[in-house]
Amino acid sequence: MKSVRVMIADRDEKNRQDLLNLLEADRDIDVIGEAGKASEVLELIPTLNPEILIMDLRLEDSEALPVAADINARYPWIQVILLSEQEDYTLLKRAMQAGVRELMLKPWRASELISRV
Repeated sequence: MKSVRVMIADRDEKNRQDLLNLLEADRDIDVIGEAGKASEVLELIPTLNPEILIMDLRLEDSEALPVAADINARYPWIQVILLSEQEDYTLLKRAMQAGVRELMLKPWRASELISRV
């Protein structure tokens, strides 16, 4: 079975490492890259060509929603899973308009995140 190619984007290095450790424990998931800044995400996407991008709402240099909208416009096949500490209708609506496929609340449960990937 082919592994799912996943990229991680989070401004917090510890969060990125936690996600990396969790995802790499699953043999059906291949973490192909990580970034802390929106600019890094947009730079790496064409080279890495992930199938799924797991991205925190806040990156070092930008909010994630404009990044998600850009990715959705240029690479509509990439599934974006957005991680957020906030839960409100406005955020959900903005995320869906930006092309986000899933919105997960922090703290996320490992089993739930794996099942969505």
